[in-house]
Amino acid sequence: MGNRILIRLVLLFLVLYVYTFVRYHFGKDVPINEWILILNKSISWFALTLLAFSALPVIFLTKYRFDRRFFGIVGYYFAILHVSIASILLLHDKYPKILRELNFTNQGALFLLIGMTAFFVLFVPFQASIKKLSNSSRAFKFGKIGVAIIAFHPLVLGYENWIKVNNWPYFLPPITLLSFLTVLAVFFIRYSYRERA
Repeated sequence: MGNRILIRLVLLFLVLYVYTFVRYHFGKDVPINEWILILNKSISWFALTLLAFSALPVIFLTKYRFDRRFFGIVGYYFAILHVSIASILLLHDKYPKILRELNFTNQGALFLLIGMTAFFVLFVPFQASIKKLSNSSRAFKFGKIGVAIIAFHPLVLGYENWIKVNNWPYFLPPITLLSFLTVLAVFFIRYSYRERA
């Protein structure tokens, strides 16, 4: 059971990384020596996906033998990794949409504000999971709030490119769009299962 979930997570990360690699290194001609920038995009996408999965209904997760806490814990660890790498890259001017000449752009400031708010809100259920608190603990309500907030993190930075289909390299949708749609799908599933109850 544990090994199967681990294998699935590794496969999921590899799929996301290959997608990101092809889209940016081949489709957008990002030099291979910028690999850490592209890897971090994969890490952030993976973290957001797992954090979103942790907000799926328990009955849905049980049906497919997944563990909500496991998704949340692993997702949060990858979010920490993403924030750490992004902080270093930010200092090296790798994000011109966010920081220009040591000044945050309006878009960049909002992007970071949303990201850090979600990060701190999600810390509450992360700690509750680590401490193995009961599923009925109010701390887990922050998980849904944090996932809802984090949906706006990629939206703020990438929405301008979502409708420019002709600009998508190899017609591969932007990662920001796919991340946003993942969160929407999770909340749609939550709503669907609630309607059945």
